[in-house]
Parts: sequence; structure tokens; C-alpha cells
Amino acid sequence: MVMILNKRIWRVLFQNKMQYLGLMFLVALSISLYAIFGSLAFNFNEATESYNSKTNIEDAKFLTYKEVDVDKLESIFNVALEKGMKLMFSLKIQLLG
Repeated sequence: MVMILNKRIWRVLFQNKMQYLGLMFLVALSISLYAIFGSLAFNFNEATESYNSKTNIEDAKFLTYKEVDVDKLESIFNVALEKGMKLMFSLKIQLLG
């Protein structure tokens, strides 16, 4: 009984070998892509965290109307603040003609 079953399995495999080869190729391709994208996601997260810590990239930007004590805020919240100025004005241009 076992011998007959083995012969039947091999006969079915050889009759449909292109379908099974294609199926094995697709399974191998999907496993490879899954592993590649998993590795890519891990490396991407590490690279962005490393870049952010090295360059001290800003997380937020805000404007105030009154001057703020930067040293006091840095000590209270344990952050690095950078003081800047912004000038806002309106410009009206009149063309002659």
C-alpha cells in the first residue's frame, strides 16, 4: 500500500512539475521578500534614531509674542531650546503704468 502511494505521489508531481516548480518559486520569493523587508524596517528605524541623536534634529517649533526665559525652560523640562527671531511684515508694491 505504501509503495503504491509513493508511486502515485511522484507520478502526480512529474505530470504537473511546472505548476509545482512555479509554486515553490513563489513561496521562496515571498519568504525572501518578507525577510528582506523585516531587515529593512529594523535598519531604517536604527538609522533614523541614530541620525536624530547625532544631529539633534528639532521635534517642535513654536513662536511666542513675549520673550521667554530659555535657560529656565531647559532646566525644568530637560530639553534643548534654540532662541531665534522672526520678523513679520506686509509689503505693498505698486506698478507704474
